[in-house]
Amino acid sequence: MTLSSRVAMPGQVRSVAAQDASGPLYVTSYGTSPLETVVTMMDLGGATAWQRTYAGTGRPRSRLSADGTLWVAYPHRGGRTLEGILPDGSAHRTVVPARRAGEELSAFALLDDGFCIAWACASRMLRMSEDGQPASPSPRVARYTWDGDCLWSTPIALGAVSHPGVLGMGADTGWEVRPLRPWVPDEVDVDHWEPLLVSGDRIAASFTDARGGIGRTFFLDLAGGAIVSATSPAPTGRKAIAGPSEFLIGSQGYGEFTTRRYARDGNETARWASHGAMLVNGRGTVCGPELENCLPSTSRFR
Repeated sequence: MTLSSRVAMPGQVRSVAAQDASGPLYVTSYGTSPLETVVTMMDLGGATAWQRTYAGTGRPRSRLSADGTLWVAYPHRGGRTLEGILPDGSAHRTVVPARRAGEELSAFALLDDGFCIAWACASRMLRMSEDGQPASPSPRVARYTWDGDCLWSTPIALGAVSHPGVLGMGADTGWEVRPLRPWVPDEVDVDHWEPLLVSGDRIAASFTDARGGIGRTFFLDLAGGAIVSATSPAPTGRKAIAGPSEFLIGSQGYGEFTTRRYARDGNETARWASHGAMLVNGRGTVCGPELENCLPSTSRFR
């Protein structure tokens, strides 16, 4: 591979999207600080066509639609606004989904007729209700039209979580190292990796204990929002769409190193001792960088 050009990108790149192999590339990154999001559109040669900056974003979120509109989530009145950017860099439209006190748009997916959004607690700086009191809302998944009208909203209860690999010690264990008893997280957030996937008539929404990294994936019906099934608590990992209404859910940490396949009904249909960033082609073949479950570690393409 020959590196033909170098382009300086602000901050840390969070996502890259393109409609096809010919480009252009839409790069979403941090700005000069983590409280700023920059969207850059460039061709495959590295030439920048335009750049847009949004202040105070914190966690860059963007998705590219089939018609070439890049949707970006940015702060607005303590929550987040969805703005569509056309290929020429101009603003297409903005959508402000109704939110509850203390929550923010933490992940979103584009649908043929609107949006699917995963809501979770906002950062502590934003987690204040209108009366000035702290607010800690429960996470939820909701579906919206292109105009921002809510079609349904489903609360998510992560519940008590645990894993045999999470160990601790204290007076209650006689100061011996033992597996921790199930605990209820103080703060629930969307998962770091692929928190919201939509395939066919199913949604895979992943939430986690913000401190411990133990989470669950909830499978919801796209039409009405009903929870079809949920995985058992486990260390979070990479995820992917396996096929129509089917998903791959990875888990790594605390001794766990697995990938599971889930069918439309939410039941596990396959499991193997491997984990990594997964790509799935039209025939259902899974490939990608496979990680090692040790430190220091390397990766291999498999």
